[in-house]
Amino acid sequence: MKILQINVGRSYAAQDLAYATAKQREADMLIVCEPNRTRVRDNKWIKDRRVDVAALFLTTGHCVSGHKAGDGHLIIHFEKFNLCCCYISPNISLDCCYISPNISLDNYKNEVDAVMDNADQHEAIVLGDINAKSPLSVMDNADQHEAIVLGDINAKSPLWGSPTTNVKGHYWTEWISALDITVLNRGTRPTFIRGTSHSHIDVTLATRQIAGKIRGWEVLDAESLTEHQYITEHQWFEIDGMSAGKLQSKTSVDWEAFKDTILIVAPGKDDTSHTRCTHLIQQALKNSTHTRTTTRGAPYWWDESIAETRRKCVEARRKFTRAARRKGDDNAEATVKKQEYRELKKSVGKQIAEAKKRSRSWATLCQELENDIWGGAYKIVAKKVGGLAPYELNVDKKRQYTAELFPPENDQWTDERVDEDVKLFTVTELKDAAATIKTGKAAGIDKIPPEAIKLVTDILPEWMLAVMKWMRPTKSTRVSDSLENC
Repeated sequence: MKILQINVGRSYAAQDLAYATAKQREADMLIVCEPNRTRVRDNKWIKDRRVDVAALFLTTGHCVSGHKAGDGHLIIHFEKFNLCCCYISPNISLDCCYISPNISLDNYKNEVDAVMDNADQHEAIVLGDINAKSPLSVMDNADQHEAIVLGDINAKSPLWGSPTTNVKGHYWTEWISALDITVLNRGTRPTFIRGTSHSHIDVTLATRQIAGKIRGWEVLDAESLTEHQYITEHQWFEIDGMSAGKLQSKTSVDWEAFKDTILIVAPGKDDTSHTRCTHLIQQALKNSTHTRTTTRGAPYWWDESIAETRRKCVEARRKFTRAARRKGDDNAEATVKKQEYRELKKSVGKQIAEAKKRSRSWATLCQELENDIWGGAYKIVAKKVGGLAPYELNVDKKRQYTAELFPPENDQWTDERVDEDVKLFTVTELKDAAATIKTGKAAGIDKIPPEAIKLVTDILPEWMLAVMKWMRPTKSTRVSDSLENC
C-alpha cells in the first residue's frame, strides 16, 4: 500500500495538484489535511466532522470494513489495523503544529484522547497534521499496540534533520527513547518551505515492529502550491490478510486474432462437451485480449502544458533559494527570482482551472464521446456517481451474508424423467438464436463476452450445434442428470 500525504491549506488548486500527483505516483490512498471543503463534498472522500482531514482511496482491495469520523480526526478500519488520520487545529487546544501560549493543555489532551480511544485492539496507525506538544498522552491510550505517529510537530532535533535542538525537540527525544520509537525521517530534505526558511517539522515515528514494514519514506521535490511538501510512504503494511490495491483495467479483444485461434484449436465433432468448449473459448480470448490499467496515470484534465509549467516552477524555486542564500532575501536578484516563482505558482493554478473548464465544455465532451466512450465524459460521470470508499469484506463476512441472502432450499435434484425425446434444433435455429444475443454486455461467470459466442456460432456452427445437442436430455435420461452435465 502506498500513501501520499499533504496539507493543502484549503487551497482548491493545491488539492487538485495533490490528486494529480497521487495518480502519477501510483498512490493507493491520498490523505489531505485542511482540505478544500468544496473539493471533498462528494461521497468518495472520507472526512471527519469538521472537514479538517479527508482521505481518498485511489485503488480497491484494501479490506476496509468501515470508518468513524470525529472532530479533527478520522479512523479508517482495516481488517488488521486502524488508520487514524488527525488534524488538531492551532485554534483548538495546545498547538501541535504551531505551539501557542494561549492554548490549554487539557483541550489538546481531549483531542488526542478522542483519536486513540477509537483505536481498536489491533495495530493503530496515527497519521496527519497532529500539531502535537504532548505525545505521551497519545501513546498512553494506545496501550502497547503498534503505532505510527505522523504529523507537523513544530519541534527541532537532529534526529529528524534539524540542525539545532529546542525544548520541544528535547521533549520528543525523551519520549522516543522511553518508548523505543524509530524515526523514519531521513533529514535530507525539509518538509516545510516558506521563502528561504526551511524546517523539518513534519515527522514520522513508528514502533519498531511496524517500522520494519514501511519502505521508501520520502519528501518529494515537486511543487505543491503550498508551503508543506508531499510526503509519501511505500508498501506500508505487509500484513497477512491485507490485499494489495487492485487496479481497474480496460480490455480490448483483437477479434481477428480470436477468430484465427478458434479455427486452429477447435476440436473435432467427437469432442463436444460443454467443458471443453468453454475452456477453448476462454483460452482463445486470453490469447487475443490486451489489457491496460486505467486507475494509474493522471486526471482527465491533466496535460503536458501543466506539467511543463510545474517543472518551471520547481526550477524557479531553486533559483530563488540559491540567490537568497548567496546574497540574502532583500537583494535585487533574489527579489526578481521570488517574483518569477510566485507568478509561475499562480500560473499552475490558473492552468489547472482552465484545463478543467475546457475538458468539461459540452462540445468537447460530445466530440470526445464519439471517439472514445471511456474518455473524459465517462470519467466525469463515474466520479459523480461513484460510491463511498472501496470497502471490501473479509471471507467470513462474505460467507455470512451469502448464507443469509441465499439460504439453501433443496440440495437434491428433482427425480423426473423425460417422457419423450427432445426434438433437435437446426443450424438455422441456432444462428437465429445467436443473432438475438445483445452485444456490449458484461461477460458472465465464465468470463466469455456475448461477442465471442456470436462469433464462434458464426464461424463454427456445426461444432456449436453439437455442443448444444450434447447437453440435451433423452427419453432414458433423468432431467437431473442432464442438468448436472450442464
